Amino acid sequence: MNISVDRFERNDGSGLEDRPSYVSDAIAIKRKVGWRSGLPLVPAGGSDDQDLQLGDDVSERYEHYPRGNDLLLPEHGSFLRSLAAAGETRGISDMAAELNTDQETVRKAVDLHQIELPSESQDGEEAEGGDIELPSGETVPFEWDHALVLASLLSDGLSYAEAGRYLDNQVSDHVTFDDVRDAVGEAFGGDETPMTPRGDATTASAYGGYASSPWG
Repeated sequence: MNISVDRFERNDGSGLEDRPSYVSDAIAIKRKVGWRSGLPLVPAGGSDDQDLQLGDDVSERYEHYPRGNDLLLPEHGSFLRSLAAAGETRGISDMAAELNTDQETVRKAVDLHQIELPSESQDGEEAEGGDIELPSGETVPFEWDHALVLASLLSDGLSYAEAGRYLDNQVSDHVTFDDVRDAVGEAFGGDETPMTPRGDATTASAYGGYASSPWG
């Protein structure tokens, strides 16, 4: 984890223009299981999602999705096969969440179209929680409001609003602009545990083990 104290100090919550190249990709909307929760797992032909960022409206990207009893129609068999084959799909529960349709109807459609699904033992498995993936790609074992997570996001140039959307996309809690602003205030301000940067420096850490700490 690399944190520039100078960049952290310059970021007042409105973000920085000079950002690492990986930030644009980190705040872009990606494919994600769930109705309108990210880019659709089965994209419409010719759609261009390159400019979409977290927080943008993706509802139009799902207009081609069949749902409910329409899934039983013969013409939607190929669509369901594409959804079942998507790398993010682990079974009926994922397909139901993506289609905003009850599991019973989805299972009926899958059986009707004779679609082979991933092993049912994988259905509903959850990824291990408690870790945060930073924009750089590094994963750290901290909660979203940990001082190092916040400092890394602000050092990378994200605004409070962007940091809120980025974190909200990773954790079960709903994280907003106000949550990030308040968490930054608690982590780096206040009278009980003041944390003041020691000037222009960059600190490198591995899961919290500082090479040298910029804060007292």
